[in-house]
Order: sequence, then structure tokens, then C-alpha cells
Amino acid sequence: MKEKGNIMDRWAVLNDQMDSKAKQHLQRCQGTPRPNQSLPTSRIQVSHRGKILSRVHIKTLYKDFTSSDLALYWAKKTGMNPEADEFIDWQSLGRAKQTIPAGLDRWLIKHCSGHCGTAYKLKQR
Repeated sequence: MKEKGNIMDRWAVLNDQMDSKAKQHLQRCQGTPRPNQSLPTSRIQVSHRGKILSRVHIKTLYKDFTSSDLALYWAKKTGMNPEADEFIDWQSLGRAKQTIPAGLDRWLIKHCSGHCGTAYKLKQR
């Protein structure tokens, strides 16, 4: 940024010129869509929702691919309305779940999913 009344050295002048050229370039390119370019070393390209991914985030992809199927499964299994899912604070539940001991966590998962050792499940085994 130019400062009034101060003499800029060579590097400051070059930096100011480069900033001006970068701003001009940004203004020229801002409204123009640019296609994704493949990386020269990549063997395959993974795309999701019409965009080529430079990094594969497994949890996000898994959630996108399975969330609707899981909601329908649990709605059918438990009778829980799929729209009720938005009222559950999953982040707080996850943090609370991490604080309990492993044995209690295992029991809680089995109990909530219906796989605890009740007479019905023991007879199925």
C-alpha cells in the first residue's frame, strides 16, 4: 500500500506493482468460471457433486452416501420420524459418549440398537 509522503525502496515499489497487477487479474477473471484441472501426478480423479476432489474426506463422503439410507432404516426399525433427526444435537452427544468408559459405551450401543442380551436376542443366537 502506498504511503503518502514516504519514499519507497525498490522492493516496496515492486511489491506495489505486483499487488496492482494481481488486482487487475482478479477483476478480469472474477466472473469467468474455470474448469477443474487434473493434477499431473494423479492417476485417478475422484469427483463428488460435480466437483473434482483434491482430498478425499472419508467421513464426509460416507455421510453423504449413507445418510438417507440410514435415516430410512432407523425410521423403519424404531418408528422414529426422519425429520426428528434435525432436533438431535449429535456433536454434544458424541462428546458425551467419548467421556464414558468403553464397557458402558459398548452396553449403551447394544442397548440402543436392540442387540443387548435379552431373552429374545439370546433365543435368536
